[in-house]
Order: sequence, then C-alpha cells, then structure tokens
Amino acid sequence: MKKIILGLSIVLMVVLLVALTPLFLTKFGSKLLSGTDELYILTSEEIPENTSTLYIAYTGSNQLQPQLFAIDGSEQVKVSGGYGQYKLASVVPLLQMEGKSEQETAAALARALGLPVSRIITLKEQIPQPATKSELVSVLYKSLFKQLTHFAIPREELLFLEAVRQAPILEVLPLNESQKAISRLLDLTAQVQQFSLCSVAIVNTTGEPGQARQLANMLERRGGRVVRITDTQVQSEQTILHYHAEASSCQSIISVVKTWFSKPLEISENSLETEKYRSQLVIFIGMDSI
Repeated sequence: MKKIILGLSIVLMVVLLVALTPLFLTKFGSKLLSGTDELYILTSEEIPENTSTLYIAYTGSNQLQPQLFAIDGSEQVKVSGGYGQYKLASVVPLLQMEGKSEQETAAALARALGLPVSRIITLKEQIPQPATKSELVSVLYKSLFKQLTHFAIPREELLFLEAVRQAPILEVLPLNESQKAISRLLDLTAQVQQFSLCSVAIVNTTGEPGQARQLANMLERRGGRVVRITDTQVQSEQTILHYHAEASSCQSIISVVKTWFSKPLEISENSLETEKYRSQLVIFIGMDSI
C-alpha cells in the first residue's frame, strides 16, 4: 500500500509540475527572469551527427521580451585556439570533446558569432535537429521537471523556455542575418545608452592581424563606442584592461568584453594609459587570447 501511495504521489507531483509551470512563468516569470539582458546558447550532452542549427536566446530585460534565434549552423567559422575552420554547429561539441571549460567554449562561440555569449546551457536530453518550437518546449520541460523534482530552480532553462514560448515561429536564418537581427535588438536595450558613454580604444599586441577589429565589431554590435583600434610591436602576454578613474560608465562594457576572452583579465585603473589613447577604457589584447 505504501508503494502505491508513493507512486500516486509521484504521478500527482509530475501532473502538477506540467500544469503549473506555464502558470509560474506567466505569473512570476516576469520578476524572476527580467533584467538579465544576455545571450544564452542551448546545447546538449547528446549531440546528433546531423547537428545543423544553433539556438540562441536573448533573455529579456525590464524593457524587452525574451526572443529566440535559430541560426544556420552549416556555415564555416574560425574557431579560436588554433582549431581552424569548423561548421558553426560543430563548435560546441568540438570544444566539449576537447574538455574545454564553459568559459573557454563561450568565448570561442562569441568570437565565431561576433556576439557576446554569456552562458551555454547544456541539457542531458538530446535536441532534435532541426527542432520545431513544440520540440524545443518539450525538451526544456523535461529538463525543468527533473530539476524541479530535486527542488532546484533552473533559472537558465526557465529563461530559455520563456524565449521559446515567446517565439511565433522558428525560422532558421544565416549567420549574417542573425547578427544583424540580434544587433538591432540589443540596440534597444537600456544598457546601450550607458555603453555609449564609455569611449574604448583597442590595442592588438599579438602580432596576429584583425584581433582588434574583431573585438571592435562585437562591441559595436552591442552598442559600444570604439574610438580607436591599433596594432603594436610591443607584445603583452596577458590581456589587460585599463579604465579612467572617473569613467564609472565603463564597468558595464567591461562585463561584455569579458565574454570575448577565455581566461581571467587583468583590470585596473590607469588614467595615464587612457589619456594616452584618448579614451576612457583601453584594452590591450594579449598573447593569452589566441
């Protein structure tokens, strides 16, 4: 009898989770999930060989609803760290197989996409390729239920689920069109005005051409104001950020810069360097970034 009661309790709990999760998102999700203003990537521990689509969620903010983007993953992109060219959809499985950390994988994806990737959500469940909206919802629900039964609140999955629920249809777009669409969306965020108050100079010390321009492109897509990019023969082993003593507005853009790099950055106040480059923030791209 006890086993029957326990079994019925589990079934009832699952039914309640299925019924109440949409209500939770509707009633309480706006408070729990607002104000993050980030980009999340969805992936799985079980990645099929025919992986063809990359799913990115803009997590929403106090001003904007979450949105979902499905990107054609068949396009070739350069993977940092000396890996060369790979299909976009293959970047995450490649780096997971290599044992790279989430920060290293997110930084490599940020460079491949030209966008600031904040988090990578890795599900235990396999994601169909390509997935319909209902299939993505189903996979995310399964992940949520497993974690909720252990009394965990999987905030990242909730954020992604809300973006999927808000999506009218899942239209797979080429990378360049997705970059433009996400840039237009990010231009509407409240952070853009604050980002624009911080003038940024980028100095490439690696000897590898294009490093400063790539970072500048990402920051400009995010609403940053890059006033100078340059190369120097004086190499720096570590990437260094110097900000002006009176430039409090630069702290927000620094958090975006961090998404571009796989290792901790040396960050310090140095008004002499910022004045030298006529900016409020100077980024010296070091050898540790390539």
